[in-house]
Amino acid sequence: MTEPRDPPYPADTRAKGWRFELDYERIEQSDTWRLGTKRGLRGTLLLLWYEAWKQTPCGTLPDDDEVLAALCDMESEQFAAARQALLRRWWKASDGRLYHPQLMLSVRTMLDARKVEADRKAAWRAKREAAKGLKHGEKSPLESPPESRGTMPMSHGTDDTSTSTSTRVKNTEPTVLVLSGEPSAPPDTPYQGIVDLYHRHLSMLPRVAVLNEGRKRTIAARWREVVADPEIARAQNPRAAGLDWFAWFFQHAAGSRFLTGKVNDWRADFDFLITQSKFAKVLEGSYHKDPA
Repeated sequence: MTEPRDPPYPADTRAKGWRFELDYERIEQSDTWRLGTKRGLRGTLLLLWYEAWKQTPCGTLPDDDEVLAALCDMESEQFAAARQALLRRWWKASDGRLYHPQLMLSVRTMLDARKVEADRKAAWRAKREAAKGLKHGEKSPLESPPESRGTMPMSHGTDDTSTSTSTRVKNTEPTVLVLSGEPSAPPDTPYQGIVDLYHRHLSMLPRVAVLNEGRKRTIAARWREVVADPEIARAQNPRAAGLDWFAWFFQHAAGSRFLTGKVNDWRADFDFLITQSKFAKVLEGSYHKDPA
């Protein structure tokens, strides 16, 4: 008898607000979806995946048909008849929980992004501590331009919970971080200020001619993600710290040959950069590697 496989990630892994995004193209091509469509189970499949994302560990299900039926909002007999289609490709680990390959990938992406963010914050705090011992006239490592840091100040996240920090960028007003006391209410979204930074650092991309309500909503969502970071929330001037961060972000985007149209005829625009999924990919450097 084959021994059960070990769980792919720690038992205390939780989503903590990290958004579960569905890859609709992959879903529509999957046999599980086709079978679910044939049996009228598409809505139940989506509900089951949603419920799994909220579980601990994240992306798992209990191996208990009665509980699973309740999660699917089904009677026990209904669930028993649909069980094979609903649980296709789920497998049981040695912890007694059920895991799904696609959900595992989503969880690992989340964990990798959190580790990158944790390492970046640790490096930043180490530089901050080192800066305290500098002699008069010496340059603080916190004032190094973004290119020398080699890290990105934010991981993939959501409108509800995401992390970032203030960074010093050339040609921007300095911001002094003060980490004592409780964070104040988040500052109002500086819509035009963010657009102006885009124009300043990405002058080669299409200009924003209209600042309509749709764009304002998207800008506000990204702004909330940025200023939610404790380093910015406790800054002496959170608004300036947040704008510093966006200056870094657009300067970082300017370093991508793909985004700036140097690889092919396509180039990014403001809407592309601030859309949630693309925003995260820019931060992670996904567009900074030229296609083979």
